[in-house]
Amino acid sequence: MVKDTTRGKQVFVDWVKAQRPDIVALQECNGFTQKTLEELAASYGHPYAVIVKENGYPTGLTSRFPIAGIQKINENMTHGFIMAKVGKYNIVVLHLNPHQHKKRRAEIAQVLANIDLQADQKNRIIMGDFNSLSPLDRERIEKSDYLARQKAAMEKDLCSITSPKLAQ
Repeated sequence: MVKDTTRGKQVFVDWVKAQRPDIVALQECNGFTQKTLEELAASYGHPYAVIVKENGYPTGLTSRFPIAGIQKINENMTHGFIMAKVGKYNIVVLHLNPHQHKKRRAEIAQVLANIDLQADQKNRIIMGDFNSLSPLDRERIEKSDYLARQKAAMEKDLCSITSPKLAQ
């Protein structure tokens, strides 16, 4: 969607209309507010929308059907996640930390702990950006600078942990 510079993200809207989904999970809704996400969703036939927050890299959920029981969880999360009910489905839309596998593990543990608190344990759909790799990504990853960026991020984190400033 970032590459769709048309007013109203028309290329994206046309694509969603052609797919005719009942729900759409969005990540990196940068620059969106609750109002602008509602407007975008309405343009492709979804009268219901929710955004987890209006800064950073928020997640969003849109639907042709009412979204109920909305919980927005941002505490101890890099990007936050949404828990909601759409019809008979318990929906989770997440975006996990892109840089630190330990943080991703802590975030998914938090998501699972919140899920366990739900009374209705059926019909669960968890979707979003898990920021994890698949063997199917191998060729693309090898051709990019992804591994170098991940290594640099880990070294930066390691340096901040062992920094003399922290010991003071």
